Amino acid sequence: MIRLTNIIVLSLTWLLGACSLNQIDRSGISPEMDIFYAESFARRSNRELREYARNSDNTFTQKVSKCYLGTVTNHDFLKIQKENQNNPSFWLSRAICAQAQGNHRLANYYYAYSLELSKTSSKVRSIAYNNMGVILLSNHHYPEALEKFYKSQNYHNSDSASFNIAVTYLQFGYYEKSKRVLSHLNSKNPNDPEINFTLATAFLLSGEDQKARVHFETIDSSLLKRSDISNFLSLLLFIEKDYEEAFRTLVSADFTQIPAVRSMSEAPREKIINKKTKELEN
Repeated sequence: MIRLTNIIVLSLTWLLGACSLNQIDRSGISPEMDIFYAESFARRSNRELREYARNSDNTFTQKVSKCYLGTVTNHDFLKIQKENQNNPSFWLSRAICAQAQGNHRLANYYYAYSLELSKTSSKVRSIAYNNMGVILLSNHHYPEALEKFYKSQNYHNSDSASFNIAVTYLQFGYYEKSKRVLSHLNSKNPNDPEINFTLATAFLLSGEDQKARVHFETIDSSLLKRSDISNFLSLLLFIEKDYEEAFRTLVSADFTQIPAVRSMSEAPREKIINKKTKELEN
């Protein structure tokens, strides 16, 4: 049997919690289905973000909302910087904004500054370490990322950090460890498609194809065309020798501009299309 690891080198950075999750289209995923909804602004709809930006009584919530909407300016922060010079939440919001805008160097600087302040709460420290880990993981610095996620959990137990730990375990090939963490998250919210998809991926990588299928089948059919999900589903079908359905799943997937997902799709697409071509020739 052809194993997934012989087809593709796994890249899972688009699955991460915190800021990076705004890259994936989650339309059709309700807040009740989303285990990370309460922990990340990236999970909010534009309508919600506009509401926060206009009406939130928290200045930093307003600023971060505007960051995700792309309407914030550096002047917005400079206007309130002097009065918040020693406020960890101010620097955390600046860091989250820089990270959302793709400026990882500046984000790391602000996260580090927020951690140096004496009044930084455990919650702020946890968010800072988790998001620093996301940056490290997106740049393939896996051991350093895992260290940050562990630190995040030491300060405040969060589902986002747990998920990021599980994803990092997959990068190391620690499938059993990853499945334990993901199964715990799945027990908290059995309907979350991100958790079910990642758990399906973990089972697929560890050779447990039928268990992978169980979790794929929990995902609403409207989400199966999502590029990240369809790529792995097509691989499961390929392993099961259902080449026709694997081909159909792959070619009907929504087009994506996300480099990590596009790069990840090239190997299985070539394998499946080659197999389909050979069938047509025979």
